[in-house]
Amino acid sequence: MYTAGQITTEAWYKHTRTWNQKKYFDAKAEMNPNVAEAGSAHAWEITVILGKDALNEGDHIAVEIPVTWLPDMGRPFLYGRRLLSKEWNPGYSATPKFILPENVKCDFDVTPYGTPDSYFIIDAVITKGKIPPEVTFKIVLANPEGTLMRCQWFAQETPIPVAVKKR
Repeated sequence: MYTAGQITTEAWYKHTRTWNQKKYFDAKAEMNPNVAEAGSAHAWEITVILGKDALNEGDHIAVEIPVTWLPDMGRPFLYGRRLLSKEWNPGYSATPKFILPENVKCDFDVTPYGTPDSYFIIDAVITKGKIPPEVTFKIVLANPEGTLMRCQWFAQETPIPVAVKKR
């Protein structure tokens, strides 16, 4: 049985910071919207397009939310409350959602890195099925029907690292 949250956030931090040295996985990611007004709130949909490699059971996908991005209206991510964090819970929390191909399931957890005032890492693990090469899937950072994710209150480019770790 594969479970999300077993990889430490420190390990993910080190893993994502080595991208400039090596290429680990053949994929690309695009974000919608990819330009936003400072301080605006959105669901922030990330589309991941796989290259020649597949994602199999036990493979992890992680997204790092910057320290300057917060769930709107002071509502929380539901990390640590696993029953609710897995639900698409309209109106209450910034609940991430994974839109995967048919017959593919994942388990995910939202983990704060450092203190609660720092950034979050959404860690998902494929628990059932396989995402074949050259297939697209989506990660939605917040609930478009309720609590959105608000970007920083000042204008700047902000990277949103997306990492894959093979089993």
